[in-house]
Amino acid sequence: MKLGTAKSKALCAAEGWEWQDKWLGLELKPIKRKRSVEANARYWVIVTALGDEVGMSKAEMHNEVLSEFHGYELVEFRGSIVKKPKGRSHNLPSETFTGLMFIAEKWAADMQVRWGHVE
Repeated sequence: MKLGTAKSKALCAAEGWEWQDKWLGLELKPIKRKRSVEANARYWVIVTALGDEVGMSKAEMHNEVLSEFHGYELVEFRGSIVKKPKGRSHNLPSETFTGLMFIAEKWAADMQVRWGHVE
């Protein structure tokens, strides 16, 4: 939407802004819903319990879940071949994080792994 100079000056005055005779842009984009602290805590409790069950650290199990969710590539690291997930979890919106959570919960259910209560 374009505003004429008079409308732009009036808008600036109404908002208490100083008028400058410059072109301004406005970008509208969808807002990403972030996952909740509770969902994140629940995920880590499950991943930790899974890791404990199979003798892996929570970071190692997290990479296994990420590899299942995003896919992975095999890379050489210090003389061994390891899975490198094709994606990470830090930027996942809540709708996508649900899929990551589903994998961890399904694995725990399949392995009959119980996890603690999250407040």
